[in-house]
Amino acid sequence: HSDMQSRAETRIDIIEILNFSFPAHLKHPRSYGRLIIYGLYGPLVDGKLRAGPRRNHKVEDWEIECMCKAIDMEDTLRSY
Repeated sequence: HSDMQSRAETRIDIIEILNFSFPAHLKHPRSYGRLIIYGLYGPLVDGKLRAGPRRNHKVEDWEIECMCKAIDMEDTLRSY
């Protein structure tokens, strides 16, 4: 299987998506951006987004925050 085929065959859990989009430890998560990020880079591994050649890097909240800001900026620029 290619990576795209294996990702398409992976089942997702709505609770996992909600927990990623609205993490309890963050007061004001950028849930819209987090949902976009989940769609682009998910699924999660042990509740964490992973990155890197073998998905060894656990993506931290501050990295997700930077990604969310970039998504917000791109959306804003697209609308004008």
